[in-house]
Amino acid sequence: MNKTGLITGAGGALGAALAKRLAKTHTDMVLHDTDLPLLEPIYDWIEANTDCRPHLFPLNFKLAGAGEYQQLAQALQENFKQLDTLVLNAASLPAFTPLEHFEPLQWYEVLQVNLNAHFHVLQAALPLLKSGAAVWIVSDEALATPKPFHGAYAVAKAGLEMLGKQLAAERDDIAVHIERLPPFQSPMRQRLFPGADNSTLPTASQIVEQTFQF
Repeated sequence: MNKTGLITGAGGALGAALAKRLAKTHTDMVLHDTDLPLLEPIYDWIEANTDCRPHLFPLNFKLAGAGEYQQLAQALQENFKQLDTLVLNAASLPAFTPLEHFEPLQWYEVLQVNLNAHFHVLQAALPLLKSGAAVWIVSDEALATPKPFHGAYAVAKAGLEMLGKQLAAERDDIAVHIERLPPFQSPMRQRLFPGADNSTLPTASQIVEQTFQF
């Protein structure tokens, strides 16, 4: 049976692990990230190691407008009969910043990438999300107890979780999964905690294998 998936942020550590996992069970995969160089390594891996057909969707969520998301909706409907799995994974966390010093432009950009863009992607995908489809919301265990300095990232992730809950309330024929992930090895984690020994954390692939059942 043919299955199609779409994942945002497929060029990152977690996104690549998710894409590799999805490619094992899907026949087509739409891979999103900011630009082609981020997507090319995972595209090549899927082509070399699976029977899945990867399709690239480069788009800078910080800059995208309604027209780009309309193009996405049109491309999805022209190329696929249905969408079986949607993973809302792309994320931005520039730095830990107290609210008093959070630059408004950066606040807007984080909300745009982590929340608003995913609303647009979900809206573009909804006509193809038939009964039995699954939507996966990638969140953060940091939301369990509010932590200082997470700012727009935490606010956006909370909004993304609510977006998933709204979808579940409106479409009981779609399985909505909200996964609050623990810390794991990634370039983002290394940048945010440069003095920490991040090698003791699980890898992105280990997190995916433990958490996501595609």
